[in-house]
Amino acid sequence: MVRRLASRAVRYFPSMGAKYLNTDLIITKRTGFETLVEDFNRVGLFQLDEARELEGAWRVTLETEAQYANPSETADRLLLAISQLSPGARQEWDKCLDRHIDVGYECSEEPFASKWEFEPELLNRIAAVNAKLVTTIYRIHHAGAEVDGE
Repeated sequence: MVRRLASRAVRYFPSMGAKYLNTDLIITKRTGFETLVEDFNRVGLFQLDEARELEGAWRVTLETEAQYANPSETADRLLLAISQLSPGARQEWDKCLDRHIDVGYECSEEPFASKWEFEPELLNRIAAVNAKLVTTIYRIHHAGAEVDGE
């Protein structure tokens, strides 16, 4: 079935679901991350990447060493790492321009629906470290399918 929305064709999949992929800790600041990343390494996180943003700030993505079954467990582990930062690294954390816990899902055809809950206590802990909870939905990539721009 194809529906026309805003004068462009959009495919409608009646049985779309979402599969949990991973949870990243993404932080942005004006200067480098050396002290902060070293301290996160010490408490069990590793740096996935670092990039310069268009506005001139730096962004770093960190992940847990272990893969957890659901986003709440991973967010809990990320918050534990933040709580274990040294005083100097915590000062650096507090000076970041942006801090967010980014939960990634892949949109898929099965199951029909996926439900992931975040308890109020976990949301309060995220707010207490002045971070955001962000959700990123990735479209499913079928083997052999053409990806936009490729």
